[in-house]
Amino acid sequence: MNVIRYQGSQMLRLASAALTISLNLLLLGQSPAPRPITREGLLKAVQIGGLTSQELSNYIVSLGVDFKLSDDDRSSFAKTGLDLSVIEIISTNYRAPEPPKPTEAEAEASQVAQLSNGKPLTQDDLVGHLKSGVKPGVLEKVVEKRGIQFGITQESAKTIETAGGTRSLLGVLFLKQPPPPEPTQNKPQISQQVPTTVPSAQLGSALQGQAPPVKAPQILTTPPSAPSTIAVTKSIIQATLLKREDLIYPALAKREKISGVVRCEVTIDDKGMVTKVKTLSGHPVLAAAAEDSIRRWKYSPAKLDSKAVQSSTIVEVNFKPVAN
Repeated sequence: MNVIRYQGSQMLRLASAALTISLNLLLLGQSPAPRPITREGLLKAVQIGGLTSQELSNYIVSLGVDFKLSDDDRSSFAKTGLDLSVIEIISTNYRAPEPPKPTEAEAEASQVAQLSNGKPLTQDDLVGHLKSGVKPGVLEKVVEKRGIQFGITQESAKTIETAGGTRSLLGVLFLKQPPPPEPTQNKPQISQQVPTTVPSAQLGSALQGQAPPVKAPQILTTPPSAPSTIAVTKSIIQATLLKREDLIYPALAKREKISGVVRCEVTIDDKGMVTKVKTLSGHPVLAAAAEDSIRRWKYSPAKLDSKAVQSSTIVEVNFKPVAN
């Protein structure tokens, strides 16, 4: 008999615990995150019982309810036998639902709308937005609408990239930059290859084939006051290209149909390795691809009196779209 009573007591405890858990889930709307109690959840909790009026009141004050108590609600709760003081607490603890948070796409669209009004952007405007956390994708759309009032150079491109800009953003900036000023009519524009300056320990090399021989420097062997001078010619052999890596046409450049020539100054060490590439002109998106390729080129080093020396040269890389 004692065993049966013990088992019955245990079952009552388990049933009570299960009831309490069920009430908590109902009152919380079956969600681990605290939110106001629903009308349906509160009615079921009252009908099930298991919570005292004080415990139920504490829940309502703590979580609130997501509905405004109407006369019909008062009648429904009164019919369940709910204490009138609890009904009054329900009427004074309405919590308005929080507006849904916008999606990432909606937030970006709102930001684009806010930034799209105004004059064309300056470089400082663009860098300021990037540093404040505006995404490059948002700025691409803003630039499409407002344009920019500055030209894209290697220096400006690096400044924008350092602030968080992407190659895609630079491509849009390049397309939206203002046109260059018209050349003066009475001054013809001359396009020519600038010869490489050859320091005492450096020589130049051409991109393809052997360049015309460089005039050898003259060394005076007698003082200037002497009646005559003797010129001693040094033997110079220019660096020549041995291996050239294939260029990779940037995907953005293909998509935006960007083409043109990238002009770079290339430094070659006494082992024929490219140690430095500096872009002098060209589209920023194309320039990055050109530099990446040129750094992997291999040269036969320049020689001065049969001794390998460091040299520099000007390289032009022409990006042309390949027809499908």
